Amino acid sequence: MVTQQNALFSASSFPNSISHKLDDSTFLLWRQQVEPVIKSHRLQRFVANPHIPLRFLSKDDCDAGIENPAYESWEQQDQVLLTWLQWTLSTSILSRVLGCTHSYEVWECIHDYFHKQTIATASQLRTQLCAMTLAGNSIREFLSQIRAISDSLASVGSRIMLQEHIDSILEGLSPDYHPIIAIIESKFDPHPIDQVEAFLLAHESHFNKFKQSFSDSSSINLTQVANK
Repeated sequence: MVTQQNALFSASSFPNSISHKLDDSTFLLWRQQVEPVIKSHRLQRFVANPHIPLRFLSKDDCDAGIENPAYESWEQQDQVLLTWLQWTLSTSILSRVLGCTHSYEVWECIHDYFHKQTIATASQLRTQLCAMTLAGNSIREFLSQIRAISDSLASVGSRIMLQEHIDSILEGLSPDYHPIIAIIESKFDPHPIDQVEAFLLAHESHFNKFKQSFSDSSSINLTQVANK
């Protein structure tokens, strides 16, 4: 029997537009939009551990083709949800759920695919993070590269901890930064990342001034020697 709550659930209940259809790069954005819609309509039971009523209540009903009314109601609602879910997918992702005939099958297929993609992407990004070094770049460029990788990890749901972020910076620095590294590591609780970056930028500025001063002094000395 269709309850009053179920009767209110129809195709017109769903939003007719979302800002990001699902493709290979928009899973988190897509989920952020789709999950609240599903929850607001109390439809989690259709996509997560679904309880599907028996299609036929007895062998006689099966032989006679008499379906259980509860199953008919479930199937009708499931197909409305399935239609809407498929509409939220890009063509490339829609092709990955061909053969899925129920909303929970689409849901499981999508999450299984992106779970594997996320693991692979996060692993690749963490490898890049471990390999980052200053390597002739300015400290600002180096810090921006570290932040970009950190943001990319966050975008695939694999956010790095503050200490891991700091460690990835310190481990990529050259010996010229050992004095400031010692200061940063001497604190029991990690500094905020903005403060760590400020320390390093200030150290670079002072170090460059020292090198310039030393270079100018050496040039003057050489000139004086040459003129004797």
